[in-house]
Amino acid sequence: MSITIELSQRYLTARDEMCIAKQTEVRQRNQHDRFVTPMTRSADVQGFTAEAAWAQMLDISYSFRPYNPTNDDVAGIQVRSTKNKNGHLMIYKKDVPGTYVLGIVNDTFNVVEFVGWSTYERVVKPENYKTQLGTYQLSMPAYCVNQSELKSFLDWPPRNEVL
Repeated sequence: MSITIELSQRYLTARDEMCIAKQTEVRQRNQHDRFVTPMTRSADVQGFTAEAAWAQMLDISYSFRPYNPTNDDVAGIQVRSTKNKNGHLMIYKKDVPGTYVLGIVNDTFNVVEFVGWSTYERVVKPENYKTQLGTYQLSMPAYCVNQSELKSFLDWPPRNEVL
């Protein structure tokens, strides 16, 4: 079961404010390589769109927090996004343990379909470590799982589980 969220004007505005605040912070901290994908407007908007959609689904505020590598994205959850309908959940070596959700963002950056979730422990395994997916070369090696390996939102919320 997936969950589709169309961003309201309130969350579109919050997303846009987040983009501006984060871009300013990246410049001030000289972190031009902070994002995994090239620093482009669409890369920023894609991730912040998914985060804003997750916040909207939970009916909580979505606003800027200073960068901290140990922070969650929204309400204790790490929110990952892709524009690829067959995209994978990717976790990088620098990432922190926690619960991760994968959202597919539409081309106009206003609708997100959350397709599943997993835990850091279920994804970060030697057999999931990839430098490419099929013929696509990853910009940075990652632990990757396809959508069929994600848990359904019917099994939400996450609970302690035996791995």
